Amino acid sequence: MRAGVRGPFRLVRNGVDRRRFGPADAAARLAARTRLGLPAAAPLAVCVGRVTRQKAQDVLVAAWPAVAARCPSALLAIVGDGEDLDALRRRAPGVRFVPAVPDPRDWLAAANVVVLPSRWEGLPLTALEALATGRCLVGTDIPGIAEVVRPGLGALVPAEDPGALADAMAARLLFPGVAEREGREAAAAAAAYDIAGTVARLAAVTREVAGRGPVPDGVARELAGAGGLGTDVRAGSEALAMSGAERAGGFHGGAGEVLAGAGGGTAAPDGGPPAGCAPEGGAGTGADAGGDAGPAGGAGAEGGGAIGGVATLPGATGDGAVTPPNSSR
Repeated sequence: MRAGVRGPFRLVRNGVDRRRFGPADAAARLAARTRLGLPAAAPLAVCVGRVTRQKAQDVLVAAWPAVAARCPSALLAIVGDGEDLDALRRRAPGVRFVPAVPDPRDWLAAANVVVLPSRWEGLPLTALEALATGRCLVGTDIPGIAEVVRPGLGALVPAEDPGALADAMAARLLFPGVAEREGREAAAAAAAYDIAGTVARLAAVTREVAGRGPVPDGVARELAGAGGLGTDVRAGSEALAMSGAERAGGFHGGAGEVLAGAGGGTAAPDGGPPAGCAPEGGAGTGADAGGDAGPAGGAGAEGGGAIGGVATLPGATGDGAVTPPNSSR
């Protein structure tokens, strides 16, 4: 719209394969931590994504000392590779840096809080995968993240604000019950982002663009899940959306055990903060939808742009072109 392109359009949001990413209960969290070699009960914040300026792990690192001061037993794991990794590692003693993984499910299951401190985004797959795993999200109030982190699912904070980010993380690490309640709501909200719906809508729009008419009923039922949507279909939809450079990054792959169950947690027996954590200072937990548009010109692997591949639909009424699902990883 900023470029003056006029005409109807249709939005197809990213999706998550909820057969692979399911709610991880307390037992699943413990099992994931055992596999990862993490303490069973330590409050854990996890950030998964490329270590780049876009993803703003530098802001997260700047915020972490304030969290650690309130909750000394808390841990932060930054999972991913990128051009900023070496410089960031030198500035963050005590933070665990983990190389990029082909399958993030164990790290999401192990977390109490998933953090997305990005400066700009598209619709990040990490956010959708965290929701499906039943994990609350602390993210920046920017388009893409604000669309996902609605009230009751976590907290939105201003971009590039370490103090606000620290407050929102500490509020959930100090009081795990808050994170668990939001995680249960997150798992329910993930139903709106099921990859089956994404693929079905993308197929319908593609046929319309090609002048082939509606998707046949049998195909529509299969795409909607009745025919068994599996990882081959999911991989195909991602291949449409991801550049060769992003696919080479290997952020998805690997089968492995599906984590299932209801959202659980590691709250202290008396419902208070975990051992080693002392609540200090009121931490905000509000979330509002909105935020400023990301910077112009973000494209390619570092993109996260709002528009990606628009095709005008001749004769369409009201909805018209498609933005294919894109991986902002």
